Amino acid sequence: HQWAKVVFDALVPGGLHPRVPQGAGAVGADEALNVMYVYSDFQGALGFRFTLWLVWFGPLLFLRRWATFGGLSPEERDTYVRKLYSHPIYLVRQMVFLMKMIACTGYFYSKDVRDAYGLYASDAADHPQPSFEETTPPKMSATQP
Repeated sequence: HQWAKVVFDALVPGGLHPRVPQGAGAVGADEALNVMYVYSDFQGALGFRFTLWLVWFGPLLFLRRWATFGGLSPEERDTYVRKLYSHPIYLVRQMVFLMKMIACTGYFYSKDVRDAYGLYASDAADHPQPSFEETTPPKMSATQP
């Protein structure tokens, strides 16, 4: 989880909102990763891990530097992520987008973040908190959309 938290902080940094000084690595990362591992199949979890490895060890390939993502400065991480977003290979761009989507899922799962952005009141009856305590995904019937 530690590598993912570092990558999440680079993709969704702290200070985006004055009331939320932490980035996605500090806010909701554990929840996002747990949900992703519980609800995704083997291929989805493997794809996420491969993406994490690509981002973490990518500076060796894409920047030609003897460093991992964790060894880069915050400015170098930002430059590196921007390079991945504009990479000529579509799959590389989408893998980084997947990582950011998972980071945002955890970030906005946090009650403090949602309240800071005014998304909805966390205790409102018409907006119940999602529960990710289940260990298996819900069963879908053939008649459900």
